[in-house]
Amino acid sequence: DSFIHYRHDAARPESIANNVVTCLFEDASRRIWAGTREGLCRLDDRERGVFTTFRRPQLLKGSTSKDTFRSITEDTSTGLLWLGASDGLAAFDPRTGAFASFLHDPADAQSLSRNAVNKVIRDENGQFWALTEYGLNSFKPTFDHVATNTVQEPGIAFHRYMLLSDGTMSPGTNFVRDGLVDRKHRLWLATRGGLQLFNRTTGSSTTYRSKSADPTSLSDGLTQAVFED
Repeated sequence: DSFIHYRHDAARPESIANNVVTCLFEDASRRIWAGTREGLCRLDDRERGVFTTFRRPQLLKGSTSKDTFRSITEDTSTGLLWLGASDGLAAFDPRTGAFASFLHDPADAQSLSRNAVNKVIRDENGQFWALTEYGLNSFKPTFDHVATNTVQEPGIAFHRYMLLSDGTMSPGTNFVRDGLVDRKHRLWLATRGGLQLFNRTTGSSTTYRSKSADPTSLSDGLTQAVFED
């Protein structure tokens, strides 16, 4: 076995946009997408290392992380890719190359709870979950294409959930790094305050964390990722 190493090359605009690759995804058409610190890259030729890079327009004044994509998931019913980014959430349409971006708005309680989105999950009911650095957001988009680059359009109403640990809210518990829906349709969340089992019906959660007196508990409260084999 051998590896093919794809590196950014300033002399080759068709190379990968940045050497820091933050996520990988294979879509329903078996195309490989890479989220980097400088854009969303589609691998077009595996042998020659040819990529097409897609970038968003400036969203937040002074931001240098608008194109740092942390998570990619696909809505197979529409063909849209949903991206978790350092600057908000984005719906990307591979047919047009356009992004619909969604940001936190302090004046709008139905906007994202925080701009930094670490993971996007689509569950068995077509509901989406945006895992942020301050809470959990559920949403169900009503559009199936993105014609041009937009911000906060088409409209999406986000439902925010703040996670509790022993009845109290802490920043660590609401810093959600990763998550998944398991075979039993349970939503698990990896947070800085332990592993959370979230009840999507009641909005409540059960926390699993490190306990010094219990050798069978988590080894550490800082959970980075969760996976079902």
